[in-house]
Amino acid sequence: MIGILYVFHGSPQAQRNIESEAFSLRIHKNLSREYPMEVGYIDVHEVSVPVATRRLLDQGVRQLLVVPLLLFEGVHTNEELPQQVHATIQDYGDDVTVHITLPIGPRPGALTQLDAHLNHYAPTSYDKLLVIAHGSNYSCQPQSTIDQAVAYFDQKIHQEVQGTTLRGRHNYQEGLENFIQAQDRVLVLPYFLIDGHLYRQILPELAAKYPQADFQLAAPIGFSDYLIADVVEEIQKVKQQCTQYS
Repeated sequence: MIGILYVFHGSPQAQRNIESEAFSLRIHKNLSREYPMEVGYIDVHEVSVPVATRRLLDQGVRQLLVVPLLLFEGVHTNEELPQQVHATIQDYGDDVTVHITLPIGPRPGALTQLDAHLNHYAPTSYDKLLVIAHGSNYSCQPQSTIDQAVAYFDQKIHQEVQGTTLRGRHNYQEGLENFIQAQDRVLVLPYFLIDGHLYRQILPELAAKYPQADFQLAAPIGFSDYLIADVVEEIQKVKQQCTQYS
């Protein structure tokens, strides 16, 4: 039997975890069949990935489809999550198989949501657009995705556009000196799912480095309906690797 484990990072803000679970239910309703499902969190939540995995396996699931609802590849998706899942299934015999989908960030739905956020701002309200993601020391995927977003917006708006990451191999402290000038009005478009602590650091850190510029910060992309079709498509694709469907 196939079971689906939806995985989120987890937030100390209880409301954000409630929104995460609601998003997973919205995704699940769009699948072609009903499958057992659980929601697990990598951090700051009592329902950890191992706890949620055991719940599925105790129901008789032997084909575990893990869906990380995170934006980009990194230590969470490529190390911590597989390690936690594989360590847990060891107690259930050698007939359990695991299939992990790709993260959701480098997909059309997230870019569509970024575009929708940008449409809330009049073109005359900012001089420059800065697209910013979390970043990763583990993977160049966040910067690559940001570069794609910049190329898209560069064709769409007349304002100058640049992209960077808050952390990781490349970050905003490298390369913005020639982009942000005194008196610039900079709209910051964050490639973040929720308003976590790193999101809340964006404005203070930018303002400290460029005190003469005027920054306004858009909302994170959130658990948008635009993402659902992308996630469902990825689930259906990875599900084909499963050797049994009942």
